[in-house]
Amino acid sequence: MAPSRTSSTMRGALFIVLAAAAWVNAQTSASPPPTPTGVPTCMSGFSWAFNTLNQSPCQIASFLGGACVQPGTGLSIPPLLPSQLYLGPQLNRTTDCQCSSVYYSVLSACALCQGAGVSSWRAYNQNCTMPFLTVFQPAIPSVVKVPHYAYLDVSLGSGQFDPTVAQAAGGVDSSAVPQPTTSTAPSAAGHKKSHAGSIAGGVVGGIVGLLLVGFSVYWLLRSRNRRQHQGPIFDEPQSENGTTLGDGKTNPYGAPAQLYDPNDPKSFPATMAQLTGSTHSFPSQGRHTGVNSNFSGTPSALSRPNAQYSGVAEVM
Repeated sequence: MAPSRTSSTMRGALFIVLAAAAWVNAQTSASPPPTPTGVPTCMSGFSWAFNTLNQSPCQIASFLGGACVQPGTGLSIPPLLPSQLYLGPQLNRTTDCQCSSVYYSVLSACALCQGAGVSSWRAYNQNCTMPFLTVFQPAIPSVVKVPHYAYLDVSLGSGQFDPTVAQAAGGVDSSAVPQPTTSTAPSAAGHKKSHAGSIAGGVVGGIVGLLLVGFSVYWLLRSRNRRQHQGPIFDEPQSENGTTLGDGKTNPYGAPAQLYDPNDPKSFPATMAQLTGSTHSFPSQGRHTGVNSNFSGTPSALSRPNAQYSGVAEVM
């Protein structure tokens, strides 16, 4: 009976783990990419500026700008007229996100896809205490992927974002922080870490966690079944007055025995206490010289029952 119950418990735990793993996989693969609100729309002909999630450069810039405010939410980006351009962050209101050349590049691509102009990198970061070149600070949000062209070194060449160089750069999208580069067209080796790796790691970690949970549930059920098959547990017996002996046996007298004291009759043994104070006659053997044959016994005299009376010498 017990093996059948254990096998049924194992099958139930395994079913729960597999169902949870399937749900996690469905959530990670079927979730549509989020779309921020309040961002401009790009004109046709700028598909090269979109990422693999089909997010426009304006949507990418919105998510990157919001990472320093509330990760996962988009920052509002106003639309531009053809004669306008995006300025850098205002003095004393800068953030690490806005002071990154990665954010500057996708924001410049957003301006270009609206038919507007682009500011230079130096003019853009003039209010930044520490500009971050080819590095985005803090970490890139998980809701967005950054195209490879955003990591190009915009301080080289013309000193501003160049759409021709960006379109020719190619490369894969990245959601990891890349290492700084020193060339105009850096190798894509530093940016090949895809967001798929993070998703796969999350799925594997989730499955391992679910397996641990299923094993814990099985162990608890098995322990409970084992306790149900055990016999009842009894407490150590006690005497009527609540005294329990060290070996589990009850003291029949209810209290520990009193040590013997020659001067205390209460400590005498039962047979000796009955004899104390009584008069015993001993048969006379021969003649005694003025000695009463009646002797009042004491505990010390009766400590050896077979001993003969020798308190006074006998006259034969």
